[in-house]
Amino acid sequence: MEMVMTNESYWAAMEAEKALLGAILIESADGNSKTAIRESRRFVSPKDFTDYAMHDSIRSRFFYAMIYCENPPHQINLARQLNSMDLLKAGDIEEMSSLIATCPNCFLFEDYAKAVKEYSEQRHGKKAVHIRGAL
Repeated sequence: MEMVMTNESYWAAMEAEKALLGAILIESADGNSKTAIRESRRFVSPKDFTDYAMHDSIRSRFFYAMIYCENPPHQINLARQLNSMDLLKAGDIEEMSSLIATCPNCFLFEDYAKAVKEYSEQRHGKKAVHIRGAL
């Protein structure tokens, strides 16, 4: 199917993905909560990330590992999960720190998940994107 995404939409999609991952990492940091990953999974799968089919699929790889984390997927547990799946790569810990530091608002994980899904649908020619507000 023909891709119908502008360059601006592509970058906005990446920002939504980063915001979602950062929000999940932050929300999970109390060590007790899996709410953000559980709710995000209702809307998003690893295939919805822009880097899914790329050689270095860091964002989709993070989301995939978050799904399978038995414990809340905060930075330490995510690194442990990636390692147990033989998916931990050089630079991953730094990227997790960056996602946490640049997350606009950790309480908006559901909005970010919906944005990731809408951009994915646009990228695959399924619908136009109508995202309210900015990230």
